[in-house]
Amino acid sequence: MFQKLITNLPFNPSLINQVSFYAKRIKQEESLRRIGLIFVVLAMFIQMFAVIAPPEPTLAASSNDIIRGGFANVQQATLHCLNNASDFPKILNHYGISCDNIAKARTVTIRSTDHGGQLYSMGRHARGPVGKNNKPTDEYAVNIAGNTYYMRRLASFDSGASSTYKALSGTTANGTPFLVLYNCGNIVLVGRNQTPPPQKAPAPTPPPPPTMSTIPKTNNSSCEVTSVPGVINKGESFSATIRVKNSGTTSWDPSAGYTIGSEDPRDNMNWGTNRVSLPKAVSPSSSLDINASFVAPSSPGTYQFSWQMLQTGVEWFGSSCAKPVTVVVPKIPPPTDACTDIPGNQQDSSECAPCEESETNTDVASCLVLAKTASNDTQAIKDANGTTANAGDQITYTLSVTNKGKVEMKDFVFDEILVDVLEYADLQTNEGAKFNKETGTLTWQSVNIQPGETVQKAFVVKVKPSIPETPKSASDPTSYDLTMTNVFHGVTVNIHLPPGVGKTTEQVVTTLPSTGPGTSVIIGFFLTSIVAYFFARSRLIGKELEIIRTDFAQTGGV
Repeated sequence: MFQKLITNLPFNPSLINQVSFYAKRIKQEESLRRIGLIFVVLAMFIQMFAVIAPPEPTLAASSNDIIRGGFANVQQATLHCLNNASDFPKILNHYGISCDNIAKARTVTIRSTDHGGQLYSMGRHARGPVGKNNKPTDEYAVNIAGNTYYMRRLASFDSGASSTYKALSGTTANGTPFLVLYNCGNIVLVGRNQTPPPQKAPAPTPPPPPTMSTIPKTNNSSCEVTSVPGVINKGESFSATIRVKNSGTTSWDPSAGYTIGSEDPRDNMNWGTNRVSLPKAVSPSSSLDINASFVAPSSPGTYQFSWQMLQTGVEWFGSSCAKPVTVVVPKIPPPTDACTDIPGNQQDSSECAPCEESETNTDVASCLVLAKTASNDTQAIKDANGTTANAGDQITYTLSVTNKGKVEMKDFVFDEILVDVLEYADLQTNEGAKFNKETGTLTWQSVNIQPGETVQKAFVVKVKPSIPETPKSASDPTSYDLTMTNVFHGVTVNIHLPPGVGKTTEQVVTTLPSTGPGTSVIIGFFLTSIVAYFFARSRLIGKELEIIRTDFAQTGGV
């Protein structure tokens, strides 16, 4: 259009009015493009600050962290170990990791799905069998120096297919690999239920070298029956101990025929055998306790339990030793209960298990049925698990334990970790439980639960009047995620909360492509170049139109 007007203007001077109209439009366009260029330049200026001083993640620390807030480099991690910060060295030592191993570790980037998804991360709080993103945690407890920690799959924290983490990677003295996450100090191991490396047993003390002797070789001995029942049922098996001392100058080697035989009368079979082998050689001046099993005679009466040393095929030697033993007819005992702790009369120890699920006769814990419910009293919702609570709602949690076994459960402790719940709510009543502010844990006094009895504990929280807009923690994605989660012995209850403007923005931002400040600067540069080009083009056309109008006014179109 512009070229057409300029080309026809010498032949049709009346087109000067259209040229004037076109010049005004170009002026307006120039003003708009100037404003756009100013805003684009300002945006570029702000983006440059993001490149020069990158933003730090908010709430870098979480109570689930092994090291609150993590560490920035390998030197800081080594100092945490040397200074015994947050029981960090005790946890490391449990897995055979030394401070020297930490100092020699290298920095790597890992993916949560590495090693076939078998990476397990340690934390201070239980999360339950299923994470907040509906991924299995495969969680199990680890007791270290009297404190309980929890290992769970690293991939259970993922909101997408996988996540990446910055970590220290090293190996222990015996070659076992380990990882420590930068943002939280949590230990990461490959595989479930890793046990600490075994301690090396001290080398056995070598026996003293044999010595030569010029003393003439003679057999002699003394003996003593140190242990034997005084009264025993006929035909019953029993154990006895005979102590012999080598008072001669020969060494009693069992392979040379040295043994001990029955006496009174010699070589009798009253005790089920007439010979008892020596368990080892006996040197001169040494003593030996011979422990063996015997069988009482089949006829009642009093017998002499008498023995003497001999060398088979050579001689009987030394003094004999004896103790009287009375053999009686056994009395038939009254029927006994094999399991005194189990109601009724059990004939066999196989019936002593507290319940079918018990792995041992003392495993009463497997007989417990644990349950947990939450009700929204304000909205009159009996089962609030999975529902959405509003600001100011009152929530009642009920913990229930039923003993379905046959034995009393002694000293059961109800405890509840409320770290995640108290991010959005305040504790109102707790039924006499003690609340530890440092760990965020409710603990009731231990109770005994009788067979068939159900014991319940309850506490009440109230959602804050204004739901916090705090962003998620960088080290714990489950913190401040608009869900109140707590776990009672593997039973998990989740109660959701409505998002405000800030949290909605956070949720939307996490779905946008992660370009980073460097990519944003490049995009901003190209955008600024395009806006600047069109602004310069508008100015150029405006200048050309001014020159044409001035020339037309001076020459009259000639």
